[in-house]
Amino acid sequence: ITNNETENKAKQIKRYDIQADLHGNRFKGKAVAADKGATNGSHPFISDSDSLEGGFYGPK
Repeated sequence: ITNNETENKAKQIKRYDIQADLHGNRFKGKAVAADKGATNGSHPFISDSDSLEGGFYGPK
């Protein structure tokens, strides 16, 4: 997010802590919302996930 009026620096907001294990080019784990206390879990995109799965593709 770059919405800093005084300087042109990227503003970083931590949304999730990702805990995952790598298995070859795949990962499996969970995402824990970092700022879930601010909304008391009312927002669908700011909550914990039971599972997170994906992969990396392309050249190493």
